[in-house]
Amino acid sequence: AELLSRASDGNDARYLTKIIQGELRTGVREGLLLQAIADAFGRPEEDVRRAMMLLGDLGRVALLARHDMLGAA
Repeated sequence: AELLSRASDGNDARYLTKIIQGELRTGVREGLLLQAIADAFGRPEEDVRRAMMLLGDLGRVALLARHDMLGAA
């Protein structure tokens, strides 16, 4: 709910909802999503990308970013 409340417009919220529900195929958009996670939680994009490479799970990366635990990935 907190992440959705930070979405800048309806499209952002729609994409986040689809990601959470597993309905969005990521690929080219993955880079945009990683940047959005970094921006939403004020984390360095490099740390978010590194966590994604290690975990392969956008939802988990977002949770770690939210709780300032990217170094634990």
